[in-house]
Amino acid sequence: IKMFAELLHEKPDLSEINRTEYLSIIESESDRLEHYIKNVLDFSKIERGEMTYHPESLGLNTVINNILNLMQFQLAQHGFKMDTRLAPSEITLFVDKNALTAALINLFYNAIKYSGKEKYIQVTSSSDGIEAMVTVLDKGIGIAADDQEKIFDTFYRSKDNKVQSLGGAGLGLSLVAHFVKAHSGKIDLESALGKGSMFRLTLPVVSS
Repeated sequence: IKMFAELLHEKPDLSEINRTEYLSIIESESDRLEHYIKNVLDFSKIERGEMTYHPESLGLNTVINNILNLMQFQLAQHGFKMDTRLAPSEITLFVDKNALTAALINLFYNAIKYSGKEKYIQVTSSSDGIEAMVTVLDKGIGIAADDQEKIFDTFYRSKDNKVQSLGGAGLGLSLVAHFVKAHSGKIDLESALGKGSMFRLTLPVVSS
């Protein structure tokens, strides 16, 4: 962020294309930093027993599309192909909007981080009228079977060298699990080393 801000300040003759690109990078990286700070603050609230949720009726597809619009530049910047397969009709949930948004962003960042060489992420939404399902799938490095049992534990980090080299605090997925449990849902994982991972978030829908 600082480097691109300095370039904008020190080079007033930058082309409009470069200026727009640098501003987009600053905005994208600021969003990413804000996301990590929010994770730490949310974890702190959970630890103190002060985490509160404020459920409201909202459209799942709308939330997903808003997130993808927010992350559009970052995904393009890293060369990702997004495969979006949302339910044809809106799915209504009764959940905390900010918490749902944060949970899905955590899943997207997780897919980006562990994508490996194949920059592909698929997101789907569906409903059977009782529950809503969101899946986030990548074709990245995958998760070992031994790690899958602990992946939602706070601060858990795989000892795999590839994972260790990417850094991280081990907070994101534990926060997703806390949100899901608080909203009477569940989260499942399917993964294999070298083949990628799929996280499935399931939540009750608002009956029509």
